[in-house]
Amino acid sequence: MNAENEQSVAAGEGLPGGAYLGRYDLELNEAGEFTLPEEWGNLIGASRKVWCVQDFHEPCLNLVPWVAVMEEFAALRKAATTDPEARKTLTRISERGCEIDVGASGGIVLPESLRQAIGMEGEVSLIGSFKTIKIWPRSALPSAETISENDLTRALEDGRKEG
Repeated sequence: MNAENEQSVAAGEGLPGGAYLGRYDLELNEAGEFTLPEEWGNLIGASRKVWCVQDFHEPCLNLVPWVAVMEEFAALRKAATTDPEARKTLTRISERGCEIDVGASGGIVLPESLRQAIGMEGEVSLIGSFKTIKIWPRSALPSAETISENDLTRALEDGRKEG
């Protein structure tokens, strides 16, 4: 992270310019705790909070930095006053997720209810997805062969739209 991003994070002024990329295989302890890789922990931001939400389409959990969640919630709340789909989305996100504090050393405890909802215990894989970390039970992780060139292209285009 460069000095400008560190200052932005310290001031709580939005996400640093980095992205979550790569894969890390970890083991959850009995309490559902793990430690974020150091380089990813640096992207969480000054609030040291994340929103953990059950993915709507895949059997995994998503961790999103708190500042990004607040931006999205503000936009959804505004849209929800007139758009039934926005209201539905806001409700689904609220029902399927929760705020989690990130410890000084990057420690995170995943709530039991969210782990149970997708059958998560033991071995997990953290996979960077631009501004989100996907946490997969190792047993549910899709094989590399299922990722097509079209899927990759679409994901990159979606990431550019978000960024």
